[in-house]
Amino acid sequence: MNLLLVDDDVLMLQDLKEILDWNALGFQKVYTAENTASAQKMIAQVPVHVIICDIEMPGSSGLDFMETLQNSESGIPCILLTSYARFEYARRAIDLNVVEYLLKPVSAEPLQSAVEKAVQRLKLSRQMNTAKKYSQYWLDEEKNTAEYFWNKTARGFLAEVYSLPRKLGYGETQLFIPVLIEAFQDDRRSQIDDPMWEYAVKNVGYEILEQEHLLPRCVISLTPGRWLAVVSIVSGPETDLSPLEERLDVLQDTAGKFMHMELSISMGNAVSYRDIYREVSELEKLLDSTMNRRGRILYKDQTLPRGTTCTQSEIRLWETLLQSADKEALKKSLYTFLQSKASLLTPENMQEIRQDFAQMVYSFLKQKEIQAHRLFGDAESDRLYQNAVRSIDHMYAYCSYLIDRALCYATITDNSKSAVEIIQNFLDTHYAEDIQRNDLSDIVFVSPDHLSRLFKKETGLSLMQYVTKKRITAACSLLAESRMPINRVALQVGYGNFAYFSKIFREITGMTPMNYRKQAQETDSTGKDAPPF
Repeated sequence: MNLLLVDDDVLMLQDLKEILDWNALGFQKVYTAENTASAQKMIAQVPVHVIICDIEMPGSSGLDFMETLQNSESGIPCILLTSYARFEYARRAIDLNVVEYLLKPVSAEPLQSAVEKAVQRLKLSRQMNTAKKYSQYWLDEEKNTAEYFWNKTARGFLAEVYSLPRKLGYGETQLFIPVLIEAFQDDRRSQIDDPMWEYAVKNVGYEILEQEHLLPRCVISLTPGRWLAVVSIVSGPETDLSPLEERLDVLQDTAGKFMHMELSISMGNAVSYRDIYREVSELEKLLDSTMNRRGRILYKDQTLPRGTTCTQSEIRLWETLLQSADKEALKKSLYTFLQSKASLLTPENMQEIRQDFAQMVYSFLKQKEIQAHRLFGDAESDRLYQNAVRSIDHMYAYCSYLIDRALCYATITDNSKSAVEIIQNFLDTHYAEDIQRNDLSDIVFVSPDHLSRLFKKETGLSLMQYVTKKRITAACSLLAESRMPINRVALQVGYGNFAYFSKIFREITGMTPMNYRKQAQETDSTGKDAPPF
């Protein structure tokens, strides 16, 4: 153990160091500090197990120091010393749970008694922490084992964990209720995949589903944004689902208010653990087949949708609104359609709608000579495409994304000047890089040939001519204003081949790089401008 003595009186510190045989009391090191700031630094640097501290010190008092330690939950037993027997000191010392409150000058006997009491408190605290740690370990171990068991069982691998039901105390006839929970968020870039959200949803699930009649056996993640809770009825009939229904309402309300997400919940029947896989599979089918499930609690006896899709007249209307760039009207029409057909749509219908809508947008982009596979070839587009068939909310998010992106770039290409300005701005800062036509066409998502035509029309230069002009202009500035070696200048502006650089430079300026530098320096010394090219 280590002891820390804190007092602004140096002589008092020396007396405290010598008043007792600290080694005999179990202390290997005795540290000293003349103020609370130094004491806090000492605690941060070395292990401290007991503190003896004066109350009256300049700056922060010993009582303030004790309060800081208490707030930090350090658990270090403290003994306070004071020259003044003040009631407020004693009362605050009691509030701060100090071991002892002694008056100066302190004698050896009461100090030793106080130190022994502090050591005893330290040992008791360690024993309690150890017991708490082991207790928590076994609780966590049981919880982890249960989650592992249900994870395997829900996926159809009960045979791999056949020995765990007995270890967990599950009987053959005991009933369990599976509940699937799916989360929806408004933000397209959902945080649901974040590990912190996984942790938060699990904790909230355990807390809300546990009450007088219910015991949650697990809350586990099955897929991103979808969780399985397995619940037991611990009092009352095992098949009475009303207590669980009440808690699921609370769970939905809590998720909306505090986590800003809406839940879709499907609840199964009370079955043995051997039938959980079958029950979970049916619940997943129920969720996947209900396109308007957001914010609802679904039951297994619910009728599945019979199927429908969008008509040719609806597609023609959407094409007209897209051609006229009436984004809001198009989105409103799409939203109205999805809402009106939600209870009828099947997963197969959703795939058809996704394909028809994407085909319509791609056809529109082709007319504008925008390459759809480039525009929608990123990870975000792929994520939205994959999720579109999950629900009407996901479908609306995907189609809205197609509309926004298509009309944005159609506006750019319709205004050839805007597209060319984007490319010019890029080339003005990246001219020294190895740039291909395909790289530039990717920026505005048009074909390389179409971009070349637009650029030539607006600037009078080809893409290569524009890049060459930028490079030679930059080379002239470096030659005139610096002493950088000419071969370095060539590399700096994008030419790896010095001979080719010299050839191009001479064709454009009418002189070699060396002659240009010489003439530029001569004109600079006379105050004239550098030679033009």
